[in-house]
Amino acid sequence: MDYPYAALLTQAREDLLLFNEKKKPNAETDSTHPTLGKPFAFGNTATLYRQGNFAIKLYHPHLPAEEVEKEYRNHHFAYQLNLFVPDVHRITSYQLQHALILDYVDGEPLGTNCWKSLYTLDQCMLTAVKQQHHLHRIPLKKTEKIELMPQKLKRQIHQVDDLSSSRKHHLLNLLQQLVESSTSQSLCHGDFHFFNLIKTKKGISMIDWVDASIGFPCADACRSYLLYASISQALATLYLYLYCAEGKLDEEEVLNWLPILACARLSENVASDSKEQLHRWIYGK
Repeated sequence: MDYPYAALLTQAREDLLLFNEKKKPNAETDSTHPTLGKPFAFGNTATLYRQGNFAIKLYHPHLPAEEVEKEYRNHHFAYQLNLFVPDVHRITSYQLQHALILDYVDGEPLGTNCWKSLYTLDQCMLTAVKQQHHLHRIPLKKTEKIELMPQKLKRQIHQVDDLSSSRKHHLLNLLQQLVESSTSQSLCHGDFHFFNLIKTKKGISMIDWVDASIGFPCADACRSYLLYASISQALATLYLYLYCAEGKLDEEEVLNWLPILACARLSENVASDSKEQLHRWIYGK
């Protein structure tokens, strides 16, 4: 790292405080579904409601059925590995919107109060990093139900409209090089950050498996780095330092994936993302 750990923690905490202050209340928080009642959580693709011991993940109308089916398969796959994830029961619909029925997880996201102190932030991030390494070490047998990461990344690179053919060709070559140099594959979450980890009395539960794939731990870590960086570069740097320290890795082993993962993220068209920053990463700047 280029500066002391305490300074990094301090900057990350300040950025998180600013991030929380800037977040505007979602207008949907005051809405009540005619069948499901009042929501308890919101995401980029779905709204969540509680019905007794179950959580109803109601997807936005534009989301295709294939995405819901993919999340069901991924979630079920993770559950069968005896990971601490809520059991997923079935796919249904409410007023023509697709929905997933899962067990309700009684707890709060690990990242909710991580800004309260430097110590709290340090422990939250360290816990998240340990959980991610644990996931990457789970032995796999049958993986045919889960998409392979190289296939997914190739598809996403081709989907981006505002990149030249030569840049896409460069990224595809880089992907091939990284795949050939990677020695191990594992279950990768694809959206791993401390807001997708629910702290419960029984431990830490992992949620939101729609982006899961069978792939490479360093690529999964790079995806997490990118997601944290959308909040704070200091937070992303903190994560990268702890992840690499825990796994005895060089940071470059993770960051080598950044142009590819930035392109993949660009293909998702997330409104809150900085396209300028994603393009800088794509071009190695």
